Amino acid sequence: MFNYSLTVTILKITTLFWALLVMAVDAAFIAKFNSYVWYGQAGSGFSASNAVIACAIFTMVYLGVALFFIFFVPAHVLISVMVDTICIGFLFIFAIGSVGALSSYVGWWGNFTGTNTLGSLLDATVGLGWVMVFLLLAILLIEVIVTLVNYGGSLDTWKTPFNELLVGSGGSLRGARATKVESGVGAPAMQQAQAPVPVTSAV
Repeated sequence: MFNYSLTVTILKITTLFWALLVMAVDAAFIAKFNSYVWYGQAGSGFSASNAVIACAIFTMVYLGVALFFIFFVPAHVLISVMVDTICIGFLFIFAIGSVGALSSYVGWWGNFTGTNTLGSLLDATVGLGWVMVFLLLAILLIEVIVTLVNYGGSLDTWKTPFNELLVGSGGSLRGARATKVESGVGAPAMQQAQAPVPVTSAV
């Protein structure tokens, strides 16, 4: 059985370290850009590249906090499905906007002599950035689809952490459905309403 809770946790850990890699490569690109254009002057003014770094930092900070709660305070409302999807959704939009803006410069440095390293760093930043975008999208889609399809859209459901929805089911959907049926959730209405028939003895 596919373990969704473990998959999402692994995706978050992977995305955190991937964002660190994006930030490091993008910082190297900006440093190289400064050496060519601004001759070492501080502050590149390259807004698209700076936006990618900001997105990577926000992603690392949020996922770091979320993973701390997942491992040490797993039932906390700060990592509820609602909060998680809002934050991941914001990071996804921010990432796709910043990486998309930086992508417009790919190949542009080939017009200048001696900028092969600069172009390679830009290509690497853009490539790593798009992978980060798809990692965020994967987390978002899994959480939203699994929650809506199997648990509905009630406020109580969305206030529950994703991993806690699958507690007792081994993180899988089949186990989650079995847990719901055993607890009476999702059972047919007539079956839930059926009451025992009193037995009377004949006099």
